[in-house]
Amino acid sequence: MKYMYTVYNQKEYNAYSQFVEKYRDKISRYIEYLKRDLDVIDLPEYIVFSNLDAGTNVYGKISIPAYTNDVRMVITPEISVWKDIYLTQLDNYEDSSEVEYIKRYYDSIHENHILQLIGHELAHQSELFFNEFDGDFDEGIWFEEGMVEYISRKYFFSDEEYQREKKANQILIGLFENKYGKKSLEEFGSETYTKTNDHIFYFYWRSFLAINELIEKHNGIRKVFELYRKWDFNGREVSLGEWFEVE
Repeated sequence: MKYMYTVYNQKEYNAYSQFVEKYRDKISRYIEYLKRDLDVIDLPEYIVFSNLDAGTNVYGKISIPAYTNDVRMVITPEISVWKDIYLTQLDNYEDSSEVEYIKRYYDSIHENHILQLIGHELAHQSELFFNEFDGDFDEGIWFEEGMVEYISRKYFFSDEEYQREKKANQILIGLFENKYGKKSLEEFGSETYTKTNDHIFYFYWRSFLAINELIEKHNGIRKVFELYRKWDFNGREVSLGEWFEVE
């Protein structure tokens, strides 16, 4: 893969290139892990380190600047940008002890979270996932998004960081469900990305927690993938959520 930069000034270029040099080896070791353990064969040709404006307006019309395809992966590597994005989850909620906890949590995140976001996008390249679900992008999308979130968090976060992130996700899910009601994982689809950030992140965090539970239940990632492939081999007679007995 080649690294590219989309920046508007020298200051941005200096900051982004310093981030790359600092973590180049760590990213390379993660890629080796994906190839060795998770059947990643092909990777995007480029990782584009982009500022927020270009990431959300030039490369694509999307509110969250981290996404990938076969040609390039785009990521905004500024932790201050990500803190602001994550805090938009709280826009629709009144102040409470839970809201204050989440504010403090996101104020404390650091560059490991940028690495985890990179890891999330690269893990999508695993051949263990079906290719766009054979044309139906919405069917079982929660599984892939939850799994790549789990894989990247387990790799880049310490045990303490993982548990803190998990707790924050659980609180955010509770806030959302208290306001809007519980949503089925099967409602996670392409339309989700047209909603508000709390709606988008709700499905990401729910998917991650479902995968975390499945991996603990079935003693490992490989076994969960085996069951996932068996669902397809058996003709997908029920939804993936029903197959795994998750809501």
